[in-house]
Amino acid sequence: MQSVGDVLKNYFGEINAHVGEQKNITCDSHGERVATVIASFGKKRIYSSCSACVELEKQKELDKEARQRQAIVQKKLNAAGIPKFYAQKNFDAFDDSFNTEARNAKKSFQAYAQFINVDTCGFLVGYGATGTGKTHLAIAVAHSVITRYTVAYMMASDIIRAIRETWSRNSTKTENQVLYELADVDLLIIDEVGVQFGTESEQNHLFEVINKRILDLKTTIILTNLVLDSGDGRNLRTFLGERTYDRLKEVATTVRFNWGSYRGTNKFTQPQGEMR
Repeated sequence: MQSVGDVLKNYFGEINAHVGEQKNITCDSHGERVATVIASFGKKRIYSSCSACVELEKQKELDKEARQRQAIVQKKLNAAGIPKFYAQKNFDAFDDSFNTEARNAKKSFQAYAQFINVDTCGFLVGYGATGTGKTHLAIAVAHSVITRYTVAYMMASDIIRAIRETWSRNSTKTENQVLYELADVDLLIIDEVGVQFGTESEQNHLFEVINKRILDLKTTIILTNLVLDSGDGRNLRTFLGERTYDRLKEVATTVRFNWGSYRGTNKFTQPQGEMR
């Protein structure tokens, strides 16, 4: 008695007997090409698809996935309050070719991005003259972690304003709610620290935010055009006040941007001297 396989072989011919055979066929999109038999059943031959068409479809799918990922990232960047001007400011876009200090600054911010997690407090203070790339590298950190963690970017003046607006009778939030929101985000970038007046009230507001983030083990980047400490009185220590500055010294890593502004040019200028 014949098996089912023997019956099929006698009726249709041996299955897959012609696998591997090749012949020239014509693709409507890519012209003549060599196709390979990938399955056969009697006289029936199934040939491989056009390799160029397959690659094209793969690339279309990859492009679609990339657009979807970018859309998600862009949505998160918008929600984080990151200005559109900085939307593409990732690490690859930062030119560190002009001096060693710029390369070291980039490495420090890249290491910080790798360090971020939800259970460890880590402050990074970037300080230096305007236009040296501090905000660029801070936003690059945001790019690196924004799909995994919540991020917020705010000017120091915006933080002070947000707290003060709660004093209005028409405010929909309390001061504690604003402080909680600022403390709750995984990564907070506070830019332009030092362009305010440095009044006692402003110092108290910033102390509340910074101190709460230290206590809650939240990662924070502070950017300023001020020097950390100097004898002329215009420095981060005097601006923030002793309480805040002392707390920062316990947890912060500092990165100095000691070169000239590159805004309005295609390349950074050569390093300049000490900021005053």
